[in-house]
Amino acid sequence: MPTDEYTDLVLSAYSGEIVGEAVFGGIAMLLEDPARRATLEVLRLLEAQTEELLRPLAERLGMTEERVVKSRRDGWSYALKGADEDARWAQVVGGLEQGTTDIIARFERMRDLAPGADVAVANAVVAHEVALFEFAQRENAGHVAPLEPVLVQLQGRYRAEAQASIASLSH
Repeated sequence: MPTDEYTDLVLSAYSGEIVGEAVFGGIAMLLEDPARRATLEVLRLLEAQTEELLRPLAERLGMTEERVVKSRRDGWSYALKGADEDARWAQVVGGLEQGTTDIIARFERMRDLAPGADVAVANAVVAHEVALFEFAQRENAGHVAPLEPVLVQLQGRYRAEAQASIASLSH
C-alpha cells in the first residue's frame, strides 16, 4: 500500500510534467529563433513522454481531471511571462538549472518509497529530470550538443518526433 507521502510525490510529479509540457510548448510557440523552438519542442517531448509514463500510476493514486486542467493552465500562464525572446529563453534554461536539483531530490525520494511494481517508472522519472538538468548545464556552458542527454531518454514516437524537429533546422 503506497504511503501518503509517496502518493503526494507521484501526483506532484505528474502535475509537474503537465506544467512542463505546457511551458515548453507555449514558449516554443512564442519564439522566432527556429533552433530555440526546436530545442523547446524536444524538451516538450520529454515532458510528454514522462507524463504518459506516469499517467496510469497517477490515475491509480487519485489524480483528478481538475488538477490536470489546473496544471496545464499554470504551465501556459508561466509560458506567457517574459518580455522578449532572450528573456524567455533565459527563463527556461536558468529555471531548469536552478530548479531541477530540488526536483531530482523529490523524485529520488519518490523512487525510494515506490513499491516494487512502480520502481521502473520512478527510475525513468528521475532519469528524465537529470537529463533536463544536464541539458541546462550544457546549454549554459555553450556545449555543441546540449540536447544529447535529453535525446538519450526519448523513446519510440517521441524520439522520432524529436529527430524530425531537429532535422527541420537543416532544411
